[in-house]
Amino acid sequence: MYQNNSQVGRTRVNKIREGKKNPPGPKELYKKDGLQHIRPRSSVSIDIPQYKKVGQIKDKKITAMDKLYHLQDELFLEGLTLDEYKDYVQDKINSEKYYYKNLSVKNVAELNKRYRRLVMKKENEYRMIGEKKELKRRQNKLFRQKRKKVMDQRKHELIDNLFKVMKKSKSIGHIKDTSILSTNPDDWLRTKTSLFSGGRYLDSNDKDWGIIYQRLNSINSAHLLNLHSSTEIYDYVFLQ
Repeated sequence: MYQNNSQVGRTRVNKIREGKKNPPGPKELYKKDGLQHIRPRSSVSIDIPQYKKVGQIKDKKITAMDKLYHLQDELFLEGLTLDEYKDYVQDKINSEKYYYKNLSVKNVAELNKRYRRLVMKKENEYRMIGEKKELKRRQNKLFRQKRKKVMDQRKHELIDNLFKVMKKSKSIGHIKDTSILSTNPDDWLRTKTSLFSGGRYLDSNDKDWGIIYQRLNSINSAHLLNLHSSTEIYDYVFLQ
């Protein structure tokens, strides 16, 4: 009528499952095959192999050459050249150091060959970096030349248009005959000082040429191309 087991009277706090308390051990199936059966700890199916081969793990032994390879990497990071490394190895052999005194001619050749590969790999990486930088500098130079050409052409058009509008304008305070002035964009800073006689305020008749003049003297060079930001200049020049 009444049943007693190890869990009777236990609360949820100190309740211990028998599975965790006494975990099942592996069961050997066939001694000759060296296979063991791992009992599943849960009823939930998992994609883990239930059989394993006994004795698969192998001890990895570190040889004397492995130690020399590791030391070789440290010497390479210190910046030793190939000739310096060869002299270093030969000096250790002559001094009969522990890891060097038993090296054969083949071992020394392997060390030198491996160090040569490290040096060549580093040189190739530096050469690739240098080529990328050189290509980037050349691309930037070509872009700056093309941008200057586009900006100068646009500035020349605006200056020529400004002179035409000012010549037809009825406002006073600026010269009418602009034939003596240069339309070269490089001379604009000197040219604009000769446009006005001074001594007056702008009026409504100056709106026609005032917009063009404002674009020519804008701090943002993108306004010359009727753009709003400097980042848009790159796309504009690239598509030209």
